Amino acid sequence: MDDQTITELHFGVSASEYSKPTPPGSLHWKIDSDNSTPYCSLGSKSCLIPLEEVLTVLGKTIEQLCDLMVYVGAHVKRSDGETCWPDDDPSMASCGSCGSIQAWGDQFTMKFSCTDGQTCCCCAAPPSLKYKCDEQTAYAKDGSSECLIDTTRTAADKCGNNWGFDIKSSGSFEAPLIAGAGKCLGGTPRGTVKVTTADGCFDFAFTADPGYGIGKAQVNIGCVVPYSTDLSKGGLGRSCTTPGKFVQLNSCNVPTASNPAHLCPPTACSGATDFYFVIHTETYALLDAKADGSPACSPEYTCS
Repeated sequence: MDDQTITELHFGVSASEYSKPTPPGSLHWKIDSDNSTPYCSLGSKSCLIPLEEVLTVLGKTIEQLCDLMVYVGAHVKRSDGETCWPDDDPSMASCGSCGSIQAWGDQFTMKFSCTDGQTCCCCAAPPSLKYKCDEQTAYAKDGSSECLIDTTRTAADKCGNNWGFDIKSSGSFEAPLIAGAGKCLGGTPRGTVKVTTADGCFDFAFTADPGYGIGKAQVNIGCVVPYSTDLSKGGLGRSCTTPGKFVQLNSCNVPTASNPAHLCPPTACSGATDFYFVIHTETYALLDAKADGSPACSPEYTCS
């Protein structure tokens, strides 16, 4: 605009044609030395108005945008006192007499067109922040499972008071991860493990149920019962070693269907047809923030 600067800017949108005359001050957004918006200032080369705010001004929902004609009014005042309105070509600006327009000024239009089969829709809202709370141990369990606990620590064939389950299988299987089953009673599924045979070994993939997460996975594979003292064949010893000492897997990088863990039984199990799996996980619930916006729990679960 020659050597002039813009001292005042008005612009707005409408779902119906602006009537004439319409004073510039009635347009929705005004920017001058005393007023600004978060979207631009007098020195800006463009103003980026959030679609949500445009919809509010139009009184429309995003689903109503398809084929909607939107009228855009814009007006600027220069440092020399001249006013400018958009020409029919919105990339051009006419000043002074505004070209062929002698009265109110001008407006241009834009239309949101949807082709056949398309609709106007909003982007999915970002997921609300979730907190990792209510950590609980979860073991894989199916119809073959044996409870490993012995609170009296007198049975020669149990794992002391380290509660849990094993799974006996000769091939592929899928089993729920049961959390909170102290003394092997009750419990709640929080996920699933899928085990697939693969060249004499096994591929493991874990999936959390909706509303839950899996922070750590630990796996022991043997061809003897878990409470066996034959460690060479996958026994965990009297009272059973803790999951943190499981040989095949002890990781915060939980295997998934797209990135499974390939785990093999001990070499001493060569030729075995039946295997005992102890599959232990650390799980947590995914909770929303409290009503006042504070974290649902503190501290949150972290894998260590």
